[in-house]
Amino acid sequence: MAKKGRKLPPKNKLLVEGAEDKRVIPYLIEANGIPWEDKNKQPFVDIQSCDGIENLLNKSVISTELKGKDSGPTEKPINLDG
Repeated sequence: MAKKGRKLPPKNKLLVEGAEDKRVIPYLIEANGIPWEDKNKQPFVDIQSCDGIENLLNKSVISTELKGKDSGPTEKPINLDG
């Protein structure tokens, strides 16, 4: 069990193309009636910027993220925008 005050990483991870996507996603989530944070102000999703589409689509980045660690996130979607 986690100690009080200790922040655990979110169980889900979202890979996005850039920093702007990382900032906008929480607003889109809440605008659609889905809470962004739990009662302890912890986000439900860890959004990570890949600093460009080339990095996001890099075979080794995707492979590493999908393999993950046993204790790591359980959901690993990738966000691509047009």
